[in-house]
Amino acid sequence: MSQLVDNKHAFNPFDSKSMANTRQTLNSLHERKSNKTQVFSGISRCVATIRPLRELCVDKLLKQLHKVVITEDTDYQLIRPLLEKCSAIELQRLETLFSSLASKTDQLWHELCRNEFHFTTSCGPNEDKHEYIDCVPNKTSAESWRHFYWRSMDYRKRKLEEITSNIRHKSDSVKTS
Repeated sequence: MSQLVDNKHAFNPFDSKSMANTRQTLNSLHERKSNKTQVFSGISRCVATIRPLRELCVDKLLKQLHKVVITEDTDYQLIRPLLEKCSAIELQRLETLFSSLASKTDQLWHELCRNEFHFTTSCGPNEDKHEYIDCVPNKTSAESWRHFYWRSMDYRKRKLEEITSNIRHKSDSVKTS
């Protein structure tokens, strides 16, 4: 006990300097705790990786698709990434505006058909026969993928209207009974 009394740096609850220092320390600890750094929980604006220039250009062109001009001498491989990201309506509009594209986009229409109609190939590698799941007619060999896409969309629309009218007719007959 005598060691504590002799020690000048010991805490004395009745000493005003010691109390003031303790209060300052506690206040500073409380301020640090209450003034935490705010964390933004939204989308980060910083870029984690630098994307290739080609991807940046394709993204910019997609945003300005209505302003794109394709000339006869434009390399198809240069604009293919842009066309791959287009919807069927956008691709058809571009083909209408720039007739040189129509002969080169059959593979893109094939991809659109595959994504939209979910067909499965059920034959050998040398055959071009595809089976579709009840929603589209089968493709004829002479038909382009673009024509097949729009014919299948019309078929799907008619089928949906037919089913809707059947349901409506059955519900009307139940209501009148």
